[in-house]
Parts: sequence; C-alpha cells; structure tokens
Amino acid sequence: MSDSTAPKVIPPPPPSSALGEERESCFGDIPLGVCGSFILSLVDDPFLNHPSITTADVCENWVKPMTRAKKCSFIWSLGNEIDLTNGKRLVGPATIFISHAWKYPFSIPLNIMIKLAKENPDAYFWFDVFVVNQHKAQLANARSYDSIWFRTEFQRCINTIKRVVLILSPWDDPEPLKRSWCVWEILCAVQGEKTHGVKLEVVVPSSEVTSLMEGIYRDFKSIMDALARIQCSRADAWNKVDQTAIHDAIE
Repeated sequence: MSDSTAPKVIPPPPPSSALGEERESCFGDIPLGVCGSFILSLVDDPFLNHPSITTADVCENWVKPMTRAKKCSFIWSLGNEIDLTNGKRLVGPATIFISHAWKYPFSIPLNIMIKLAKENPDAYFWFDVFVVNQHKAQLANARSYDSIWFRTEFQRCINTIKRVVLILSPWDDPEPLKRSWCVWEILCAVQGEKTHGVKLEVVVPSSEVTSLMEGIYRDFKSIMDALARIQCSRADAWNKVDQTAIHDAIE
C-alpha cells in the first residue's frame, strides 16, 4: 500500500453497536461495507494486484492473518477508524453489493470496485472477503445458515443495500453462474427489484470488453442463450452446507 494513497487514520473509539458484539456484521439490520477511499488505497498493492493471486488467496494470506488474533471480520478490525483525507469512516452502511467468484484473480473485482469508487465517492462496498468473518468456522458460537435464513435475512440484506453489481468473467463461460452463492445473489436481486427497487448491474472486466463486443457482433443469440442458462441444481459452493441450504431455498 503506497504512502500516497493509504488512508490516514486516528485511533478508533470503542466499536459502535452497529458493528455487532458477535463480530459478524455482514447481515445485520444495517449491512455494513468498506468505503471507497479504502478500496482506492489498494490500487498499488503488489500482492493484491498480482495476476496469479485469486480472491481465495487474498482471504487466506491477507485477510485471515490480519484478523486471526481477534478472529473477527476485516471490517470489524477497522472499527470506527476515519480516513483523515475526507473525514469518512472506513466502515459504514453498504451501498453496493459485489457478487463475484473466488476463483477470479483478485485484481478483477478490485479494479471494478476501484472504478465504481471513483464514480461513486460516497460508496461503501459489501464485499464478502472483507465483511464476512472468515474465521467463522472456528468460533464456538458460530451460526449456521439454513434455507429459511437465505430466504429471509439474506434477502433483506440485498433489499437494504439496493444495488448489486454482478461480475461476469470469463464473459463466454462466467464462473458466477456456476456458484451457488452467486446464483442466489442474482435471484435475490431479481426478487428485490420487484419489491424494493433493487438494481442489478452486470459488468465484465475491462480486458474482456473488446472480445465481448466482437462476440455480440458475430452471434448475439448464442451469447444471450449462454448467459441465460443458469442451472441452479448444478451450482457449486466451497461450503457444502451452504450449498445444500441454498439449493433448498431455491426449491
């Protein structure tokens, strides 16, 4: 993280009640996210931007080591720290939900969030690696997510944030359409649009825009058919318990 872009912070006061005593602040009445200025501060980090580093790698080798002592989420570790360059808290009510696959190079969602942060200076990003407690499985009181939870609390999270950005890559065989969590996020966004005005946006990495446009010109119908072919029953997840609960919720 370069000195010129890193957020300057002051010692935080005690964590606010909004962060939640259970250190699991991702699905509360007010879903929390990390601010755009923090995302922008990661632009020059060599590890996070390395093309071979996936989101899963970032979780294991960047987020977990920084939060292992307290076994908390990354945003919980930020507490009420403030970016002195703009006076904003690094953690606040989420305004953009990022739907992505962990098999991606991390640079893909990072660069998309950087672009969104520049376009939306007041944005707070719900990005699972940062907001979900990645030590959850090690906590004695860790809650499990069943199909009822997915249909109620997770749907409420999407309804509250109101903007879902779905990252599709590679555009001709998008990984998120094979992932249970991403498929459920898409379904929640579609349902939320009907009841709460949720906006679902689909983006592709800038490096794939040219080939996507060429594909559209060559065979538009085949591309639309491929993108529309979501087979929920075949979608997979890292956590098989979550996968089962999501499939039950869909059915």
